[in-house]
Amino acid sequence: MSTSVTPDQKVIVFDFGAQYGQLIARRVRDLGVYSEIVPCDISADEVREIAPAAIILSGGPASVYAPDAPTIDPEVLSLGIPVLDPDAENVRETSRNVTFDVRMPDEMIKNLTVSLRGRHQAENACAALGALHVLRQRGFAIPTEAVRRGMADVRWPGRLEAFGHILLDGAHNDPGVRALCAYCDKWLPREKTVLLTGMMADKETQKMAQRLAPRVRSVVCAQPKLPRAMDAAALAAEFTALGVH
Repeated sequence: MSTSVTPDQKVIVFDFGAQYGQLIARRVRDLGVYSEIVPCDISADEVREIAPAAIILSGGPASVYAPDAPTIDPEVLSLGIPVLDPDAENVRETSRNVTFDVRMPDEMIKNLTVSLRGRHQAENACAALGALHVLRQRGFAIPTEAVRRGMADVRWPGRLEAFGHILLDGAHNDPGVRALCAYCDKWLPREKTVLLTGMMADKETQKMAQRLAPRVRSVVCAQPKLPRAMDAAALAAEFTALGVH
């Protein structure tokens, strides 16, 4: 990002399903600059109407090579608006963490390790690094070594969190389930995986079940004690229709 943003201007955050999107927007607002989250498929004409001083691309769980990966209107990149989009390069994933290189506007950071599971956490971390760059531009002294320590020490309860042979994940929408499935494909053998799940009735339950079903041996459905919860029997029926019992 080559220009400074003043409090009377606005920054828009393109939402690709990243778990850090809301956090980025809040941190920008904490700096006294108005920020707004917009869908990633917003048109260039709509962006012109908003007239932001800068754009942050939040990243997301989907691989850019996936057939259904979300994309932006290419014309957005020709509007002359500064775009902040740190990219994860040379991503190396283990079952416990992910390590990558990232090219920031002011430096190249190599071998940055995030102590969270899932390849998608590299992109989520890049979104957080984008917010960090904005903070630096506003005068906050944040050394790279502090960034390394923060990434290495980060904890996110309920996000691919392991308890022995149990893996707890609070994926609550389709992008989150896609990230969970990508981790399962790499590290969890289908024949040894039993899914215990409960969903909200107002979510894309059928789509999420379709993603999860091929990756588990069997499923146990539960009903959370919430008004929005889907009936456990109805959820089990969706999995049964997909050949998983």
